[in-house]
Amino acid sequence: MELNAIGQLRDMGFTMKEARSQAQELAQQLLTDAKTQIEDQLAGCKHNPNDCVALSGRYQLVQV
Repeated sequence: MELNAIGQLRDMGFTMKEARSQAQELAQQLLTDAKTQIEDQLAGCKHNPNDCVALSGRYQLVQV
């Protein structure tokens, strides 16, 4: 994430030295934003991962 942050800061016109000094803070924000987006998408799912049906026992993959 830090490299993405440096790239974004450089695109905004920061020098490499400035971008490196501010990259960690921006990387943390990017990570928080990504986490929020993933959580929002999962919250909209009809079936939560806890509600999955385990296919084991008599349901086994058979090679043909």
